Amino acid sequence: MPVPLFFLYHLLVVAFMTASAYALGKRLLPGLSFHSAWEELPMTTAIGLGTIATAILLLGLCGLLYRSSVIAVLLACHVVGWTAWRSTWQRLRAVAWRAHVAKRWVLVFLAALTIAMPLAWRALYPPVQFDAIMYHLPAAKAFALSHRVGSLPAIRFVVFPQLNEMLFAAAMLLYDDLTAQLVSLLFFALTCVLVMAWARRFGAWLTGFMGLALWIGSPLVLFLATCAYVEMAAAAFAAVAVYGFCCWTQTADRRWLVVSGLSAGFAAGTKYTGLYFVAAISLAVFLRELRRPFWKPAWLFVAS
Repeated sequence: MPVPLFFLYHLLVVAFMTASAYALGKRLLPGLSFHSAWEELPMTTAIGLGTIATAILLLGLCGLLYRSSVIAVLLACHVVGWTAWRSTWQRLRAVAWRAHVAKRWVLVFLAALTIAMPLAWRALYPPVQFDAIMYHLPAAKAFALSHRVGSLPAIRFVVFPQLNEMLFAAAMLLYDDLTAQLVSLLFFALTCVLVMAWARRFGAWLTGFMGLALWIGSPLVLFLATCAYVEMAAAAFAAVAVYGFCCWTQTADRRWLVVSGLSAGFAAGTKYTGLYFVAAISLAVFLRELRRPFWKPAWLFVAS
């Protein structure tokens, strides 16, 4: 296969998964007031990805993990969230008429493309990392081949949090194991956008660029972003959980607590260390609501 087509096919599969997650996330968060598009994109997509992974996990538990069922889940996301695409298209048309805004977004897109392209090329190299070929990808492959989720006695870790492996299994069913590595790159990109959104809401653009430089400038982060590990997904879900908590403290809108609770649960379902964010944010909410009767927001977060 020619290299450009090889590259394009993998990107199209990940783009399809991303678009499905965005549409579903928009439908799951109706009426939530976002500060900007920088905030809306990573929040809705992360919630959508976590929900899709949960749906695929349920399919696997029922022995229905097939390519056709995964495609059906992704298409259902577009059917459920078709209003999201209509509103997004209307916003894009409005932006296109404003030349100065359109130019700014073009510059942002080109800058993001400059950063993402070398990482995407790196992610399309065959997986050789220890954890990836020892249990993350073998677990996802075992689920995809057996069409069900269960214990894996032949793998180093027989049972462990499998939420991100569900996305890896879906990527393998849709194309191959290299697509699974691009899933990690997707979570890395969502975290980059969320850092900028955080600065836009609570600070300034300069703060966002400094945070982004610290995030992208870490060699470990760049390594994890281009291999089939689960750390990028855990980091993205944890960042969304903390961000949702901060938005709740600023706006008192309890829907942000639901977002925070869902994301903290997704982080815990991705890696054991994600349980820290469940406990830490729960404690922070309880302490903040200590003088109020029944601690309703705290129970709302825990229930989410």
